[in-house]
Amino acid sequence: MKKMLFICLTLLLASCQEPYEKAIDKYYKSHLDDPGSYEVVSTSNTPQKLTPTSYIVFQYENSGKVLLEKLETFRTNCKKQGKDPNEFIGYYVEHEYRAKNSFGANITHKDRIYFDKELKQIINIERIK
Repeated sequence: MKKMLFICLTLLLASCQEPYEKAIDKYYKSHLDDPGSYEVVSTSNTPQKLTPTSYIVFQYENSGKVLLEKLETFRTNCKKQGKDPNEFIGYYVEHEYRAKNSFGANITHKDRIYFDKELKQIINIERIK
């Protein structure tokens, strides 16, 4: 009886996942060296809206390049092409997890995961640290 209750609770909790959480779990369980060691440390509480401008900021935030100059060039080019640099293009979440690498060492990673507008498909993943 206890096992049945445990199984029911596990299924209930798993079905409460948002579509983007399911996509994250599916991606990491199929792309890690040791999927069984995958353990979520934290994930952003709510997905954040992504615009082309915010994406450019992310690309240069840790690179030491002159962000304002690049950002202004990007915005000018968008306007010349008749595009809005602040147009909504999708969502992102920050996801921190632990997993074993190919040598068996437990490593913590933090990634920024980009999603489509429906929050169902991962478009890109970038390592933050």
